[in-house]
Amino acid sequence: MPANRPIYANRFTHHGEPILITEFGGIAFKIGSQQGRGYTSVSNEIDYVNEYRRVIEAIYASKIIHGFCYTQLGMRR
Repeated sequence: MPANRPIYANRFTHHGEPILITEFGGIAFKIGSQQGRGYTSVSNEIDYVNEYRRVIEAIYASKIIHGFCYTQLGMRR
């Protein structure tokens, strides 16, 4: 239970398979007066890259995560 949270649904257990994050992202990019939708929010490219780096470095630091798919990349205009 990494971070004291279960990673499997009830009655399922780990049997050696790789652990993947199959969908994540959610960094909102505010453009002008429009607020993007996401878990965190940034208003310029530098902050976006820094926030993206923070999230990716957390995944790389994990001893149990073996892969990921970043799915929520986009901006509104």
